[in-house]
Amino acid sequence: MEQIISIDESPLGISNETAYRSIESALTPYAGKIRRALVLPPDATRAFSGIGRIVARVIETLSEFCDVDVMPTLGTHAAMTADEVRAMFGGAVDPGQLIYHNWREDTAKLGEIPGAVVNEATEGLFSDPIDVEINRRLLNPAYGLIVSPGQVVPHEVAGMANYSKNIFVGCGGPRMIQRTHLISAAAGLRRVLGKADTPVRRLFHYAQERFLSDMPLLYMLTVNTEHEGSPRLNGLYIGTGRGLFEQAAEQSARLNIHHLPKAYNHVVAFMEPDSYKTTWVGNKAIYRTCMMIAPGGELTVLAPGICGFGESEPVDKLIRKYGYRGTRETLEAMRTSADLADDEGAAAHMMNGSTDGLFTVTYAVERISREDIESVGFKSSSYTDACACLGIDPRSKPLEDGEYTDSEGNLFYYIGHPGAGLWMAD
Repeated sequence: MEQIISIDESPLGISNETAYRSIESALTPYAGKIRRALVLPPDATRAFSGIGRIVARVIETLSEFCDVDVMPTLGTHAAMTADEVRAMFGGAVDPGQLIYHNWREDTAKLGEIPGAVVNEATEGLFSDPIDVEINRRLLNPAYGLIVSPGQVVPHEVAGMANYSKNIFVGCGGPRMIQRTHLISAAAGLRRVLGKADTPVRRLFHYAQERFLSDMPLLYMLTVNTEHEGSPRLNGLYIGTGRGLFEQAAEQSARLNIHHLPKAYNHVVAFMEPDSYKTTWVGNKAIYRTCMMIAPGGELTVLAPGICGFGESEPVDKLIRKYGYRGTRETLEAMRTSADLADDEGAAAHMMNGSTDGLFTVTYAVERISREDIESVGFKSSSYTDACACLGIDPRSKPLEDGEYTDSEGNLFYYIGHPGAGLWMAD
């Protein structure tokens, strides 16, 4: 289909009316041509992106002329609760009808990325072939259309989130998910974050061109900024093809990467409790701020929703066992411990969540003990105590991002939605 692109970087952004008209223009040509469609929305950890209303309109439009199945692109994340489904998608999605992707069991192998391609894409870091696995439901010929909506935003594995990552990770299998996470961690966050051309993205491009070219796949990519505590839609890209993603990534780099004139000794990040319940996703506070924190500085993560570490019991156990101890120690543990060597994704997460001594991380929590937090290598505080020292409580009174002073007059920089961007000192 012809690409549909809407861009409005004014203070108002793209109106609902304009966005919905673009969605309907893209979907109504399928009326009378397909009987069934599959929609692949992000999960609750991406709720702040505002993609829920886009997904709702997609489902409502498709439902006028075909049956619609909905399967969130969970990747390794926990399944959404009924309350999360209703909060994110409103009445457009029946929680009881949602299909859940099991990344360990529900996939089929399409082929593999040859070792020579992996070696070239990773600049010599890895050379083993990688199995390309996706949820077998995507291969069902009954689906005349598969719609993949999602936000393009700086990301710690792919460089920029979404597009084919939504398929190969969000609906992917163990080998692709774990190896690409390890590749990115080995390359280093600073070489990956906020970039459209990364080792992992090169692999996704290869797999998309070789294995998805005949799939009836339609991407709906959004670029958002924050306005008065809510997401504002500034770009909507509908269609297929690598060029569509690259245009969205360019806009996201301009709008979502925040360049600061200096590094800060103390950064405070608030993780909204309904979206961030484990350090597996809560560590976005670390990834997205690591390039704005001065050496020897501190990151305070206000995370009242955190109640565990991994999004599944096996990964939770691994994090509790090995913790966030640094890249070198994690690599050594992989060499000597079979359980960690068998879960490259968990090992990569531990490397990315470790600061390697560059700064300290304090998790301010309510639903998990100080002992548990400190056992994995972080410092710990109660959420109430941390807010009292800082003189803020973003859960009851939202703040604008920027500089503040704590109760003792010390400067800190506050970020209310770390998952929505990337901050770096120039």
